[in-house]
Amino acid sequence: DATVIADLAACNFDGLFCNGTEACNAGACGGSTGDPCLGGAECNVVCDEGNDDCFDPAATACTDDGQFCNGQAECDGAGSCAETGVDPCLGGAECNVVCDEGNDDCFDADGTGCTDDTLFCTGPEECDGAGSCASTGDPCSGGQVCDEAAGGQCLILGCQSDSDCNDNNKCTNDNCNTSDGSCSTTNKAVGAACDDDGDPLTDDFCEHGTCVHPLFDDGTPPDDNTNVNDNVDDNVNDNVDDNVNDNVDDNINDNIDDNINDNVDDNANDNVDDNANDNTGDVDLSDPSNICGLFGVATLPLMFFMLMGWRFRLLPRPR
Repeated sequence: DATVIADLAACNFDGLFCNGTEACNAGACGGSTGDPCLGGAECNVVCDEGNDDCFDPAATACTDDGQFCNGQAECDGAGSCAETGVDPCLGGAECNVVCDEGNDDCFDADGTGCTDDTLFCTGPEECDGAGSCASTGDPCSGGQVCDEAAGGQCLILGCQSDSDCNDNNKCTNDNCNTSDGSCSTTNKAVGAACDDDGDPLTDDFCEHGTCVHPLFDDGTPPDDNTNVNDNVDDNVNDNVDDNVNDNVDDNINDNIDDNINDNVDDNANDNVDDNANDNTGDVDLSDPSNICGLFGVATLPLMFFMLMGWRFRLLPRPR
């Protein structure tokens, strides 16, 4: 006789694991209880009919331990959750290969070199700290201009030397700042030499960046022009004073005074005295005509002397 198994006794009518267990009911096995893995522990919720277990497949994500750089937490395929220990940034894209535990990311630090774009004027390429590689920009600064066509170099468009800053002003110092191509100008010290204006009676010097030409205080050049002044003063003045005055005073006056006066005084007077006196003895003074004739002859030299004296007194004296 058949033995009747008590109701609700476990049985396995269909031989399947994942539909649960069956129970005896009125002598028959049936009524599966359903998925035996439902509500199981982490990594134990996936029914595996082949293995008659509930282990989640390996690498199924599970609860992380809070650490980023020790890798992803995964089910191990045997019902447990564990960290893989594999750097999550390993093999990442450029600028995404350095694990940052603090920020839970793989971004390389800002300024880390990355692939060059081969262009000089875009500057060096660097990681931007956010996972991207970017150019840093124009490498030229301080007034320089980047020239890619010239082989990639920074050119200064301003001055190259002090001569490029020449403002043609003898009273300024002109300087070139080769770092940025800019010119600067400063005034030379007051009194510095500048262009001569060609006038010997003016000085030529710098004053507050301008060449000035004031007259000398006494109207004559300073000591450094003694040759010119001495020649002018000595030659002209001396010649005027010595030659003219001496010649006028000595030659004219002496000749007038000595020659004329002496000749007039001596010759005229002597002639008057001698001739008049000598002739007196022969003249009949009782004859009025002879007396007048005598005085007439005697007075001629005196009149001549007086006329000559007045003539020379009227002549202008040389100055």
